[in-house]
Amino acid sequence: MIENAKSSMVFYNKLLKTEEML
Repeated sequence: MIENAKSSMVFYNKLLKTEEML
């Protein structure tokens, strides 16, 4: 579950970065 949490954080961070670029 810890690995899934890390993957979710990375995915969420990517979404935030994408919104900043738009």
